[in-house]
Amino acid sequence: MIGRFFTTLGLLTLAGVLLSLAHPSALPGITTTDNYILNTGWQEIFAWVGLVPLFFALRDSRGWRLFLWGFYFSTVYFGLSLAWLNIAMAVYGHLPIWLSLIVYGLLMGYMGLMWGSWIFWSFYIHRRLRVSLPFAFAVCYAPIELTRNYLLYFGFPWQNLAYSQYLNLPLLQTAAIWGIHGIAFMIVLANGIFYELWRWRKSRGAHPFPRAAVVTLVALLGFSYAYGVYRLSANERLEAAAPKFKAAMVQGNIDQTMKNQSAAYAPHILKVYQGLSLQAPEDVELVIWPEASFPYGIRDDIASLARVMGSAWPSRAPWHMLIGISSYLNVGRQRHYYNTGFLFDPEMNVLGKSAKSHLVPFGEFVPFGDFFGIDEITPFAGSFKPGQLGKGLSFDGYRFGVLICYEGIFPEITREYVEMGMEFLVNITNDAWYGVSAAPYQHLAFYAFRTVEARKALLRTANTGFTGAIDTSGRIVQNSKLFTRTLSIASVPRLTEKTLYARTGDVFAWACLAAMLFWMVKGIVPQRAPLPAAKKHRKR
Repeated sequence: MIGRFFTTLGLLTLAGVLLSLAHPSALPGITTTDNYILNTGWQEIFAWVGLVPLFFALRDSRGWRLFLWGFYFSTVYFGLSLAWLNIAMAVYGHLPIWLSLIVYGLLMGYMGLMWGSWIFWSFYIHRRLRVSLPFAFAVCYAPIELTRNYLLYFGFPWQNLAYSQYLNLPLLQTAAIWGIHGIAFMIVLANGIFYELWRWRKSRGAHPFPRAAVVTLVALLGFSYAYGVYRLSANERLEAAAPKFKAAMVQGNIDQTMKNQSAAYAPHILKVYQGLSLQAPEDVELVIWPEASFPYGIRDDIASLARVMGSAWPSRAPWHMLIGISSYLNVGRQRHYYNTGFLFDPEMNVLGKSAKSHLVPFGEFVPFGDFFGIDEITPFAGSFKPGQLGKGLSFDGYRFGVLICYEGIFPEITREYVEMGMEFLVNITNDAWYGVSAAPYQHLAFYAFRTVEARKALLRTANTGFTGAIDTSGRIVQNSKLFTRTLSIASVPRLTEKTLYARTGDVFAWACLAAMLFWMVKGIVPQRAPLPAAKKHRKR
């Protein structure tokens, strides 16, 4: 009994480690900004086999044990993948370490509830209804991740298994059809097939060969790679024919400790960003500063920034500017803060603004803070208000959507911009909170998917990196180094074409949810026994 317990524990730990290694990962004390040893692309293969030890571990488990073991497995996976959260909260957010660990533990519990439920219901459906194990797990995964995207009104869909494949460009192209959930479906299906093939071979044919699952996976992968190769070529032709403009992205590399005291360091911060901006070539039409890069808080209804920029700034710069600013608005006796991207014309007059609509829990607001009477935990974890979802910006006929930091995790925000007719995307972020960790790499991976889902190029400007551009195929065509001060120049194609995914959204995931609910109801509701056939009496 004890031996079986530790065997199960070991196999589930292995599964969690393998899946975490499938994503960009960091090893403390080894990883540096110049040598990121676990972000080469080859480790993506771990996602295709990482669940196999879990199937071995839980093949004899039943009932509530399945949920508890699934909870533990989830804790290993997310605990390793998201360990950088404590850097963000304790080191840069100045959250007391004990409170940081509580918040971290609550998040691990939230993830455990989601994935523990996935493990439980998948096995239940497989055993109760005799649904093939690969299909049961693959179909049930999408609804769980869909729920994680929306649950508790703020969601946290970080580390979906599909994100491990962001460097697999041919496969990545299918996100334009069914989003991340279709790719994740294939990954989970493959894991189940490998396990079932082992059982078939071990039993010498007594266990059924997973024919339907194998045929389905081969067909899906064959289509995906054929479509991916075609789409990569088609996207190149679209970009070559599309109208383009040139943009400059400014990476100021301002230390977060300095940003936390921006009032004291404001002249220095402004000098850094102004100096880098003035190095932009004359043919640049848009200069982009990162999230919250402007060192002064300004009123949300400001009409011009000319006087605030100071005498060192030219009276008429040759380009428009998008600047990340913490703005505020007085509402009665309260002051509402917004994380905003302001668009300025060459004379620094406001052309438009886009306030962050999806805020970071415990970073920009306290979940259920109104109920508990808590506005903020520390002075560095502010009390912000959400802006309007999907409010695009435009200048000189150029239309674009702004994704501020955390918003890039949510595909529905990008779809909203596409629906509005935006031609390209801009992401402004401050990844200084993460330090030297896996987080900047994981965060970057999400935007490869957003560009493919929308078929829109993306410009990315981060305070400490990564700053650069991603094309419509999800290819990172330009990328700065972490924690360097630099100016990046990129030529951006403007496309109005809509993908199938942009038009239909997560239809695939919703279909999987319908199938899962049908199976759950069918498994729970007692089935009536068939009535005995009436006896026929022969006439004599």
